[in-house]
Amino acid sequence: MSSQTLDAKIGFSSRIEHRRLNMKTSICCSSTYADMEYTRQLLSSKNAFIIDCDGVLYHGDTVLPGAKEFINYLRDENKKYCFLTNSSDRCPEQLAEKFNRIGLGAKPEDFYTSAMSTATFLRKQKLGARAYVVGEDSLRKALEKEGLKVVDKAGAEMSTPDFVVFGETVSSDTFNYEEVTTAVKLVRRGSRLIGTNEDVADRHGNELIPGTGALTQPVEAASGYKCYYVGKPNPLMIQSALTRLQVSQEEACMVGDRMNTDIQAGVEASVDTVLVLSGVATYEDVLRYAFRPSTILTTVGDIPALCTGKGKPVRLPISSCD
Repeated sequence: MSSQTLDAKIGFSSRIEHRRLNMKTSICCSSTYADMEYTRQLLSSKNAFIIDCDGVLYHGDTVLPGAKEFINYLRDENKKYCFLTNSSDRCPEQLAEKFNRIGLGAKPEDFYTSAMSTATFLRKQKLGARAYVVGEDSLRKALEKEGLKVVDKAGAEMSTPDFVVFGETVSSDTFNYEEVTTAVKLVRRGSRLIGTNEDVADRHGNELIPGTGALTQPVEAASGYKCYYVGKPNPLMIQSALTRLQVSQEEACMVGDRMNTDIQAGVEASVDTVLVLSGVATYEDVLRYAFRPSTILTTVGDIPALCTGKGKPVRLPISSCD
């Protein structure tokens, strides 16, 4: 890294820290040319992008500003990429259908879900393992594709499976008191408790509903055993995505809108990170964490604008000054 680039990066971090130390002074520090030049050099050097979906590319069925331009840039520049999602209740085919319906365009092989990452992890833990699943068919199919045997309740009662695997679901037929009781019994008998992700709430339309991290809590409480979560912020998911794309950590960049999942996973996987402010996180949120993203942008549309010089990236202050 050149001294000029390093100075720019240090300057960016110091302005954030300056804002943290002056929370009550309403001092507003605008992004500088050095910040943008550092970001341009960083992103232009990347051959692969690992991209969160909700809050980065769309909200529900609404495509976010700059999303189409960003995806077109990736394709025009022959960048490798995958769309990464903590969701385990939809398979890649369903996700591709949504992308095509809202005008983003995608193929099933463009996606990597927490169900797929969980299946890869469990295969590496034990070849031909047996699993009892509390979740949707997409999770079962992902496990079976990696060679795991998914057992029903009768099979689990007859012979304790290696794993009890939870994913998100909106069906009372899939998650209910009986399922929780069965899961507790199996875990106490020796099955290992696995969750596709630790999100305690998921967005369903305009509402928040319990996520995988909420569904596993009664099993943890009643069994006395902790669940292991494979999805973000676990860096295993990023590492699996790197393997899938056949790129090194240095070649890739994680793009997301959440500090506690997307950015944390990227940092722990030693991958450069871009926080976009089109979703959950704000500049103020950044200050609450001990780690930092490599850079912060307003939308993913700023990436092609910076790297190609076509268009103008939106420059926002380092933090709002209420």
